[in-house]
Amino acid sequence: MKLRQSLSLLVMAGIFLSVTACSPSVKEGALAKPYFDLKGYFLQEAERLSGESGFSKTVNLDGQVEQQTLDSLNWSTEFQAFADADINLPAWYDKYSIDSTFTENGLLSSLRYMVQDSSLNTKIIAINFIAGVPNLIEIERQSNSPLAQTYKKLEYKPATGYTILNKQRLRLAEEKEVLVTVSWE
Repeated sequence: MKLRQSLSLLVMAGIFLSVTACSPSVKEGALAKPYFDLKGYFLQEAERLSGESGFSKTVNLDGQVEQQTLDSLNWSTEFQAFADADINLPAWYDKYSIDSTFTENGLLSSLRYMVQDSSLNTKIIAINFIAGVPNLIEIERQSNSPLAQTYKKLEYKPATGYTILNKQRLRLAEEKEVLVTVSWE
C-alpha cells in the first residue's frame, strides 16, 4: 500500500515536472506593459522598413535646407528619438494619465498619455489607430535645465514617414531649430 502511494506520488510529480518544463518561461521584461510599447513598436517598424528602398530625407537647420534621396537608412539610429520617449519604466507607472477612445465595434481608436509629474521629459504621447493598428504617433518632449531649454515634437505616420522638430535655447544664445523629415511611399 505504501509502495502504491509512493509510486502514485512519483508519477504525479513526473507529470507536473513534464508539464511545467514544456511551458515557455517568462523572460525578464516580457510582462505586460501598462503603456504602449514605443521601443518594441519602433523595433518592428525598423525591421519592416529595412527591406524597403527609396527614402527622402530633408534636414532644415535654422533655415538652411539639405535634402537627400537614399536607398537605405540605419533605422535604429533614425528611430532613436522615438524609442527614447518610451514611458514603460516601473518608476513611471503612475506618472501618466491615460485617455482612450474606442470605435463602435470596440476597437481601440486612440490613446493619449499625459504626464502628471512635470520633472519627466516625455510630456504627451498621442496614438491614433485604424482597425487596431497605429496610423499616427505624436510625441512631445521637453526638458529644462539652468543652461538650456529643449523641446521636441515627433510625428510618425507608418504609411508615409516622420518628422522630428527639435528646438533648443541656450541661456546666452539664440534659439536653434532643426526639422528632420523622412518620407517613403
